[in-house]
Amino acid sequence: MYQIYQILPNDTIEAVAAKFNTNVDNLVGINGLSYPVNLVPGNYIVVPKIESEYFQTYIVKKGDNLYEIAKRFDTDVAMLESLNGLKKDEYIYPNQELLIPASNVVIYMTNKEETLDDISNRLGIGIEEILNANKQLYLAPDQIIIYKRSKNE
Repeated sequence: MYQIYQILPNDTIEAVAAKFNTNVDNLVGINGLSYPVNLVPGNYIVVPKIESEYFQTYIVKKGDNLYEIAKRFDTDVAMLESLNGLKKDEYIYPNQELLIPASNVVIYMTNKEETLDDISNRLGIGIEEILNANKQLYLAPDQIIIYKRSKNE
């Protein structure tokens, strides 16, 4: 099963492959791309569908809109747009498949210059819990990571 992914600034084919637990050759093949791959922010590619305990899928029915779907699944329109690579107020169509947060899952969209400590405090959970649930947190370019060496290093 596949889904559509909108290319973000600084995305590389390798990073997108890692994000969707696949390999570059698979992405190149299913999208009819050629080497070297040049991804353009805002364009769309087909990627393997994310199957996890954190998400479910919903098939859009005639007459559906994002507001009603968000209300039905106790989420918000902005979250649905973001998860599904939709632009603000973009139309959805019957038989379109949407990724929806599972009912027991909290999804939090970070803000500019926010730290893990900020998010931990805002959600009322420990940083370790955040890291355990998000094994592949992506870091911003030029971000500084520091740690203290143990005496045995």
